[in-house]
Amino acid sequence: MIRWFLQLSPHLRLAIVLAPFLGLLGFGLADLWLSQEPQKPAPKVAQPPVAMHEFTLNEPCRLDAARCVLSAGDMQLMLQSAPTQRSELLRIDISASGHVRGLQLALVQGEHEARLVAQRTPQTQRWFVEFPRALLRQPTFTLRLALAQTKRVYLAEFAARF
Repeated sequence: MIRWFLQLSPHLRLAIVLAPFLGLLGFGLADLWLSQEPQKPAPKVAQPPVAMHEFTLNEPCRLDAARCVLSAGDMQLMLQSAPTQRSELLRIDISASGHVRGLQLALVQGEHEARLVAQRTPQTQRWFVEFPRALLRQPTFTLRLALAQTKRVYLAEFAARF
């Protein structure tokens, strides 16, 4: 039998010697791999709820003559009428005392609600809204406003006059 083994090619002799060791090593590693406990997913951290605040109007809002100042705690929001390049448009500039992530506005007159698109000015943290003058059917209207900060939302609904 040794003579037969020595007559084999060197590659085949090496394979015959190493195959049992590799087989045992494979069984041992497979057993080790299967006996491990599955990794537990990381526990989910409870997200703190979003804090809701309501703006209060300091004085009656007249956008044509002065600015409107809304406040809630340390946050202040100022709305002011601004000139536009086209006469058929009205513009409201909005500035806040803190960082603003998003802003939604709606103009409510009776049963009709018109959503206004607020845009951030590129140079500053100010926002503005431009809308057609024809959208105002009456000089007095209700303005709904929602302002988003990180983990905080500010809401307001108040009567305004242009």
